Amino acid sequence: MPIKRNILIFFGIIFLFSCGLEDYIYIFPVHDSDIVRSADRAIVQITNDNDTPEKYFRNYIIFYKIYVSDIYLPSFTVENYSQINPLLSSNHNTIRPFIGSEIFGNRNLDNIFRDLRFRYLELDGANIDFILSEGLPGGTPIFNSTLTFDFTSNKHPNLTITYQNGSTASYNLFRSTGGNVPFNPLPEHRYFLNDPVLRARENISDERNADVSDLIKDNNPVPEADILYSYVAMYIAAVGLDSVTYQYIYSTPSLVNVFLLPDPWY
Repeated sequence: MPIKRNILIFFGIIFLFSCGLEDYIYIFPVHDSDIVRSADRAIVQITNDNDTPEKYFRNYIIFYKIYVSDIYLPSFTVENYSQINPLLSSNHNTIRPFIGSEIFGNRNLDNIFRDLRFRYLELDGANIDFILSEGLPGGTPIFNSTLTFDFTSNKHPNLTITYQNGSTASYNLFRSTGGNVPFNPLPEHRYFLNDPVLRARENISDERNADVSDLIKDNNPVPEADILYSYVAMYIAAVGLDSVTYQYIYSTPSLVNVFLLPDPWY
């Protein structure tokens, strides 16, 4: 009797594992080791890994959020985040456990970033989902390419893509307009610039600059006259589609960088 029982348990375990394999869909992330950061740049290597089935992968997405500040730090580390804006440090500490974790087919990543009031990065004159995709008809595959984010002064922050075949394409970075939860960002040009209109407290609202976080220290708003700087945090993740449930699934995120926004030069 014990032998028969053990045989049933053995085959039961095999059945459970075989039935559950399709539930564990792994979307290959951009690893932290594939990102080189400096004060005003980030270089991201996009590799093509066989662990990501093409039938699941759709494109890469970039979450961002702007933080106003009363401190000018041209270079800094994670330890300085709380000096820039306490909410920057708090948000990163919430996201940090997901970076590099072994999460298969994470369906909640979008909600995590949305709850923290992050938005999707956009591009001037191009659909970023198409640009960062596996290569739809008429497009160039993003795999085995290099993304260079440039926030140097006296120009619009931009993204340059160097493809595997050596060709390049550059785009100015655009702030979001909210997608399904629309807002009207100010200034209207939507570039990532340290504009007084962007920092103005009266514009930091769900209807206007919903992608900007105010500066609160010791439970009190910092005087607006002291808020002279802006920073942006960006994270990248891969997104796919579950072919069974037709739900979006996400890789683990990676920090692209935290950039000091350049001042308008015109």
